[in-house]
Amino acid sequence: MIPRKFSFKFSFKRFPALENFLNYPLSSLPGVGPRTRMLLKNLVGDSLQDLLFFFPHRLVERLYFPSIHAYLRSAHTLKEDTFITLIVRINQISRPTRKGGPIKVHVEDDTGSFDLMFFNSNFQYLQKKLMLFQDVLVSGRPTFYGKKFQINHPDYIGAPAALPDFRGSSPVYPLTAGLSNKVVASVTQTALKMAPDVDEWLRPELLQTRQWPSWKEALTTLHCPKPIDFLPTCPARQRLAYDELLAQQLTLLLSRTTSFTKSGLSTPASTRIPSFLKSLPFELTVCQTRVFKEISEDLSSSRRMLRLLQGDVGSGKTVVSFLAALQISDQNAQVAFLAPTEILAQQHFKTMSPWAESLGLSLDILSGSSSQRKHGKDVKNRLKEGVLSLVVGTHALLEDDVIFKDLRLVVVDEQHRFGVEQRLKLFKKGRHSDILAMSATPIPRTLQLVNFGDMGISVLHEKPKNRKPITTRVLPLNRIDDVINGITRILEKNQRIYWICPLIEESEKLDLTAAQERFLSLQHVFGEKVVGLLHGKMKSVEKENVMSSFARGDIQILVSTTVIEVGIDIKEASLMVIEHAERFGLSQLHQLRGRVGRGEDESSCLLLYAEGLSEIARSRLSILRETNDGFKIAEEDLRLRGSGDLLGVHQSGYDIFKVADLYEHKDLLEMAQKEARLIFEKDPHLLSEQGVKLRNLLSLFNRVHVLEYLTAG
Repeated sequence: MIPRKFSFKFSFKRFPALENFLNYPLSSLPGVGPRTRMLLKNLVGDSLQDLLFFFPHRLVERLYFPSIHAYLRSAHTLKEDTFITLIVRINQISRPTRKGGPIKVHVEDDTGSFDLMFFNSNFQYLQKKLMLFQDVLVSGRPTFYGKKFQINHPDYIGAPAALPDFRGSSPVYPLTAGLSNKVVASVTQTALKMAPDVDEWLRPELLQTRQWPSWKEALTTLHCPKPIDFLPTCPARQRLAYDELLAQQLTLLLSRTTSFTKSGLSTPASTRIPSFLKSLPFELTVCQTRVFKEISEDLSSSRRMLRLLQGDVGSGKTVVSFLAALQISDQNAQVAFLAPTEILAQQHFKTMSPWAESLGLSLDILSGSSSQRKHGKDVKNRLKEGVLSLVVGTHALLEDDVIFKDLRLVVVDEQHRFGVEQRLKLFKKGRHSDILAMSATPIPRTLQLVNFGDMGISVLHEKPKNRKPITTRVLPLNRIDDVINGITRILEKNQRIYWICPLIEESEKLDLTAAQERFLSLQHVFGEKVVGLLHGKMKSVEKENVMSSFARGDIQILVSTTVIEVGIDIKEASLMVIEHAERFGLSQLHQLRGRVGRGEDESSCLLLYAEGLSEIARSRLSILRETNDGFKIAEEDLRLRGSGDLLGVHQSGYDIFKVADLYEHKDLLEMAQKEARLIFEKDPHLLSEQGVKLRNLLSLFNRVHVLEYLTAG
């Protein structure tokens, strides 16, 4: 049973009937035994809620033919993916002629014959199920070999009485080995029939204006769709998309209110900031000045700060966050900078060390590799005693033995790389902590509304004045020799080169160049001492040594996987080569490109692609070539990939939606946000009659048990 703990009046001691039903395991459905349950669990999850939101992804057209001859006469006019339905007689069942071969079932009628082929099937089972000389209904997709056809693994084989169910369009679910479409459709229909009727939670006037069905009718429609029901504008899909977005926005408001309506501590602006800014070798951009003013005003207020600072690659977020840290440390309080990787933590520490030293501030670093060593234990002692003002660290900062005397500000860099529980853990180490979340990945406005709707959002649009635009070229992989020949000129200028490969090891399934193979081939051309290798399987110490060698220039070409995607700042790096660029996401490519162009030299990014690009891959690479604007790229990424996979959100901590599409349903998102605020103003604990109905909505989208965790931002 999922634990339900809440820190506000909203109590679920009496669970709604709908929530009880949704939490039932799949084994509670009639006909779902251990084997079917395991297959379904691996495919959709183990609860009825998981099953109900696992929808068909396409329709197949099933055409009934009264005879084999009638089908053969029409076969040349049919679409390739058409399924046919025939009533035939079983004539023979033959064992496989070789190991691993198919079982062949020969069927016929008075006008012709063909074979049904069953691979990896049990001969005794089929022999028992399919009686010789018996008439059966067969439905499946035919495959031609010359003038003969066969049906591999028929969709259905059974009594002719089932014919009405196998004519016309029928939905097809994504499947896994051992699980048929018939089983998934059958158990889903059973679950829909068992679902309890609950009171409507949406306003009647909204349902009437939009012509939306009830939630249960909408689910039923999407499991038995017509072609029009796959469109994002169909009423059933819109109804459930709006429900999902409303549940998400309510959860966001409820959770934030729990933690961030508590009073914080007012921290006055630091008097040392003007002199510190004068000491810097660069001037803040207008954007940086405005953004720090927004952050400083938050810190000066009596409310806890909860702000997202987002800026494109190289927009100068680090110095802005340091100014916020200076405002806090002037009050003898502590600041923690949380970074997702040891390399990025080291980068921040290196950047901020001279600033801290010039101001007389104590700064240190705590990482996984040093946490239990003498240095790590010393850092922990100083944090506990309060003599260490600023600490930069990785996940090591989240350990239970890391205790702060007075943690007042938490800066989370690349915040989407941390799980919600992790952010919550660090936040709870301070009694009055303010939170500044940072992202170098520009976030489309729609994702801002979804995940950060009630947060203060600051955006750095400008880049430092001395930054030159990066020239991006798109080349086929068969020109890789030209690229390698051109590298010599760059090496002669003592500049550095990144060469990115998408895999660490060779894979038989994906025809991608492994980083290790490219490393060896480049060493063969340029020499062993010139080329280095960096990948995620290396130990932290090995990574640091390689990066240090690259920064010093001992290594001039760094072959790497995407571990260099964020935070690495090598000003001499002027060329980024990305192999199989079509395999990367748009925003990920933009992040990688941002590792060059940080110095005074002209910089380039070469995107190498394999032949046979899909339209989406072609569009993705064209966008990169046309613009360096990360915000425009993020919007295009949302359009091309959909919200479910944007920025790799499956690992990112962003919400992943089952029905809503953030690009197609932007208008519904804004409606849901306004509606959630109205509900919240009138009934902040959902205790009214309407509030009790809305609890069912939270149950439907599995939002009940996440409320505590979402308070972490």
